[in-house]
Amino acid sequence: MSTRMVVTRAEVSEDAIPDTYLVMLKDDGNREAQINWVQNEHKCDATTFKCKILYEYRLTVGYTAKLCQVTLDYLSNHQDTKSIDEDRQPTWGIPQRERVMRNIAKQDTVYPDVPIQPLPVPLPIAVAASMGPKRKEWPNAPWGLQRLSQYLPLPKNSDPSLQKYVYKCGDPSKGGSVQRVDVYVLDSGVMTTHEQFGGRATFGKDFSKEHSSPEDPVTNDEDPVTDGHGTHVAGILGGKDVGVSRDVHIISVKVLGGMRGTLPVFQAIDWVIEQAKISKNPSIINMSFVFSGPGLEPLDNQVKRAVACNVHVVAAAGNYNADAQNLCPARVGGIMTVGATTIQDQRWISHDHAEIGSNFGDCVGIFAPGADIMSAGIRNNEQLVLKSGTSMAAPHVTGLIAYLIRTNGDKEPARMIKDICNTAYKLDRKLANIPAGTVNLLAFNGVV
Repeated sequence: MSTRMVVTRAEVSEDAIPDTYLVMLKDDGNREAQINWVQNEHKCDATTFKCKILYEYRLTVGYTAKLCQVTLDYLSNHQDTKSIDEDRQPTWGIPQRERVMRNIAKQDTVYPDVPIQPLPVPLPIAVAASMGPKRKEWPNAPWGLQRLSQYLPLPKNSDPSLQKYVYKCGDPSKGGSVQRVDVYVLDSGVMTTHEQFGGRATFGKDFSKEHSSPEDPVTNDEDPVTDGHGTHVAGILGGKDVGVSRDVHIISVKVLGGMRGTLPVFQAIDWVIEQAKISKNPSIINMSFVFSGPGLEPLDNQVKRAVACNVHVVAAAGNYNADAQNLCPARVGGIMTVGATTIQDQRWISHDHAEIGSNFGDCVGIFAPGADIMSAGIRNNEQLVLKSGTSMAAPHVTGLIAYLIRTNGDKEPARMIKDICNTAYKLDRKLANIPAGTVNLLAFNGVV
């Protein structure tokens, strides 16, 4: 005798993926039998709806599927079923009502009423010989880059676009500068032709389409950029003028923009793992988005699988000004989850809406600059724009990992996280607005 399972619906109805569910089985459940029944034995109903298995989880007994109501009712009463949850769309971590009210759907920003203007591209200058051959300076850099490379806080009223970025070139004796570093930007697409990338950005895969799969061949199709989010993220981690790591190879993996829920992220991680094995290059995943709600354990495990394959994973903490413990991938152990700070060394909170701000909690591993960050735009190949949020903080740390690999060589993800936290600004707990139980660490590249 079985008890009917309650199907958990998405918290916000417009985030739900129609007729798509995450089905978890008990540890001793027979997944093959259920899948065969759904695919082959069961005729859903008299309508044209066709049930379909979309993805079988690698480390969890379960699957994602399109299900009609008859099939859903059957599986809800099945003795092997542990839970069924409605699939949902990812967000950039801004509460739904705020995305609508401010008319900035899927955007991270602090000041919605201030027009975003192109900013001047900084120019390099020669480095003084006394600084040594491996140390470099970049003037007129965005404030986030100076904060990442300066131990003390920036002076009051500093110009956020006229700062100095200090970094070092790789040391081959320590394993640095030996091979290229690949950063996979799982996002809304990257405008690979932007001048900030200087030919180092390539189109990888688009999993946002209905019939995408990891087995599809890689093509040279133009990256279908949904909006400027992924491009801005990529510029922060690897732009030639505004990025942390200026020789990193950026690979665009589109997972956002189509109504496919968690499925593109599952598929993208599979593909990245395979690509990393083939290339043998140190590899990093940046995920500047979050999923919320129940039933996300399979996705948690998929992210852990990437880490187990020695792929570094960095995630945004989200912008709900709340504990990130219920958000995936932010809550996943073994990755670097990043909160956002302002130029005044405060945890970022929107000036206009207090419910929008950097998330916090014990799953946040470090903070990085995230307010008014200058990076690549998409109106043309030269545009630079300002955006704010933990989406902008995460790529500072992704770029930092790439920089450290190029400087000192690759390490296991857990060791890399430990080294970054040990090098971070302790600041005697000087970061403001950090709740109890949250780390008070600001990312630092260690150049002194």
